[in-house]
Amino acid sequence: MRSPGAAARNLPSSRSPITVETRSLRVTADVREKVIFYEELTLS
Repeated sequence: MRSPGAAARNLPSSRSPITVETRSLRVTADVREKVIFYEELTLS
C-alpha cells in the first residue's frame, strides 16, 4: 500500500514545504524539518 495522503502524491517532491491557505488560516508543513507553522489571517 502507498503511504496515506492524497495531497502528497501530487507534489513534485515530498521534501518541499506544503502550504495550505484558506481565507482565515495559513498552514505550512515542512516534512524535512518536521515543523508545522500556522497563522491566523486577519481579514481587512
